[in-house]
Amino acid sequence: MITSKFVFLLLFFPSTAYLKDCIKGNGKDYRGTQSKTHSGKTCQDWTSTTPHNPNFTPEQYPNAGLEANFCRNPDEGGFGPWCYTTDPTTRYEYCVIPQCEAYFEECIKGNGEDYRGTQSKTHSGKACQKWRSTTPHNPNFTPEKYPNAGLESNFCRNPDGDELGPWCYTTDPSTRYEHCIIPQCNPYLEDCIKDNGKDYRGTQSKTHSGKTCQHWRSTTPHNPNFTPEKYPNAGLEANFCRNPDGDELGPWCYTTDPSTRYEFCIIPQCKPYLEDCIKGIGKDYRGTQSKTHSGKTCQQWISTTPHNPNFTPENYPDAGLESNFCRNPDGDESGPWCYTMDPSTRYEFCIVPQCKPYLEDCIKGNGKDYRGTQSKTHSGKSCQQWRSTTPHNPNFTPGNYPNAGLESNFCRNPDGDESGPWCYTTDPSTRYENCFIPKCED
Repeated sequence: MITSKFVFLLLFFPSTAYLKDCIKGNGKDYRGTQSKTHSGKTCQDWTSTTPHNPNFTPEQYPNAGLEANFCRNPDEGGFGPWCYTTDPTTRYEYCVIPQCEAYFEECIKGNGEDYRGTQSKTHSGKACQKWRSTTPHNPNFTPEKYPNAGLESNFCRNPDGDELGPWCYTTDPSTRYEHCIIPQCNPYLEDCIKDNGKDYRGTQSKTHSGKTCQHWRSTTPHNPNFTPEKYPNAGLEANFCRNPDGDELGPWCYTTDPSTRYEFCIIPQCKPYLEDCIKGIGKDYRGTQSKTHSGKTCQQWISTTPHNPNFTPENYPDAGLESNFCRNPDGDESGPWCYTMDPSTRYEFCIVPQCKPYLEDCIKGNGKDYRGTQSKTHSGKSCQQWRSTTPHNPNFTPGNYPNAGLESNFCRNPDGDESGPWCYTTDPSTRYENCFIPKCED
């Protein structure tokens, strides 16, 4: 007999499979709350008929989880969850949702010659032709000729060891074959960078100001110098931030804004990231951060150009003035800083996060010290990047509040608002809103 206590648990603690914002296989069972497409478009409600009249509805597909405007895969396509969009010019688009734990199996190492996953769509969304089929294309590579190449069903494979990775013949008569987008396996899948992020293979696809990245294979609105064909080992997949030229400022991308050719992305450093943090004002900070809040490179502490320093390793031997790392030799309340390599800027402060327990995703008091990664308001609106001036021109910026933790588009409380952390929103009609962040436990 099922007890009332057990029923209570079922009602209030549903299957954790639904709480995971990730997919397994083609994501037909995905029940997460992602509601943006790969290009940043908002999904249309499945019950709505505007701006698009849907073929898939909750009434017709009652078991497909067509709730609200969440990304779903009711047709069980191999390219994963998608949605109709609220953009009248775009009927539908796919969503970028990572694979769950089995994701580490659904990935490639090197050129993916040993890949045996179940991806069956090309980078442009074309369905793969079965390897045993001769229509619409007569294949050079078949299961009989290449018995060890894993040519099963219509899955993406790399029987010829192509440097660009797995591919397949397509079911489009006008396109003989195309490559597939399959991510690299660990350790490249961590959504963080090491040093300049040249090996970053995460899925960040927004710039520091919130602009959506252009696909690396696209030529609009910008004609790229860096392409997957020219730089096959640079991980130029989809529209993810990458660093194909090894830029010191880290990963970047061409943007979908015609007036901005490219911008850098804000991606945190991998572990020991939590050691590269400050306590209090950071007087004892000995990490390796060497960029200021505006991205300027720090001057070496032993150098006298372009600025003649007041603080040197000789006269402050206990201040840790090594290399060009951010430091706080004078105990400035705004935290670590450095002289810069810009002749017109003598010094600037650095953005270095607070160490635990300040990184917990909860608040103490009014949350003025909150440094978590919440980036949605209480009504679900996305936060605007603190460095951005669109759609709202901010009064609080990293430049004039360097110690307020105004990183990325995370909820913060730079003015000590009694209502707690807040942010400017990406909704032009709503300048700012408070965020819902739980109180920390005592």
